[in-house]
Amino acid sequence: MPSPLHDTLNLMFRNRPQLAVEMLRDHLGVDVPGGLPVTHIAWHHMLPDA
Repeated sequence: MPSPLHDTLNLMFRNRPQLAVEMLRDHLGVDVPGGLPVTHIAWHHMLPDA
């Protein structure tokens, strides 16, 4: 069972995917290209078809 912290972080990024870009750019100094769409994709959509 996921912890309340896990659920909270998951909800934050699900509700505002742009937060991931902001954290990478502003807190970790990663050069992220601007103007690209940011969307939430569930991990199971990234798995190859069996």
